[in-house]
Amino acid sequence: MDTDSFRVYMNAIGKYPLLTAKQEIQLARQVQRYVQLRDSSEILTKEEKRDIRVGLRARDRLVSCNLRLVIYVAKKYSMRTKSGAMDIMDLVQEGSIGLQRAAEMFDGTKGYKFSTYSYWWIRQAITRAIDNKERLVRLPSHALSKIYKLIRVQREFLQANGRMPTLSEMCQLNDIDSDELRLLMERNAHHGSLDALAAEDGSPILDLLADKSSQDADHTEIELVERTERLLNALDTLDTPSRDVLVRTFGLDGKQPVSYSAIGKELGVSRDGIRQRADKAKNRVRLEMLRMDVLGDSYTPINGHSKLA
Repeated sequence: MDTDSFRVYMNAIGKYPLLTAKQEIQLARQVQRYVQLRDSSEILTKEEKRDIRVGLRARDRLVSCNLRLVIYVAKKYSMRTKSGAMDIMDLVQEGSIGLQRAAEMFDGTKGYKFSTYSYWWIRQAITRAIDNKERLVRLPSHALSKIYKLIRVQREFLQANGRMPTLSEMCQLNDIDSDELRLLMERNAHHGSLDALAAEDGSPILDLLADKSSQDADHTEIELVERTERLLNALDTLDTPSRDVLVRTFGLDGKQPVSYSAIGKELGVSRDGIRQRADKAKNRVRLEMLRMDVLGDSYTPINGHSKLA
């Protein structure tokens, strides 16, 4: 919160004097006349338009002279703003909206003061704003009522027993089952902003988190290098003709892959013969790579040709 701007605001509203009961009644009548004419669908006369202007000024005066009450209520509820999404001036603004609504609804002839009547409207506006804007996920009013009841019961138990209640005790005190209690507690969790300052140098929390995408990319690259090395070591366990067939078939030498027919024609062997030789070589490579995974550092090649020996 900007303390300077809040101090300026306090000084500004301090120039409005408190109203007497007689003044509140007079202003309330003018406001009620304004509301009646505002909601009317008929064409207004010159006198009625004048009453609207008078009513607007009366409403503004009624609100301005009671802004101290908004400050009082806002300070009481400022402790409920845990995530920092709303500061005291935000609460004052929301409370002022409730105060304006109270000014339009107030009937001074009922015998009670405007501050008594408007207190409920101010509190409702502030609490509703906190419930809607303070939470990342908006909760329905009935769920919030249950959560506030849980908090109140938990606070009363702590004051009476000097310790926090257990899960079973909370279920008994609130007459709910454990699943519903856990759900309400999870809904009451508050979320923090990643832009919030968390270090002495003023760095936000986001700067302290590891870049998972970068980690995954590095891990993938390392895994690919290791697997390629294991594949080459497994190929070294083959005899030279079988190794050449696999290398040329899959283009492992950096060249374009060659078909079984082309290799067979070059070696004077049928296509089916080359395919069978390649299948046997692939099965041998798979076996060697599986043994590498299972045995790890204790791995030794079957025929002693591997670089891992």
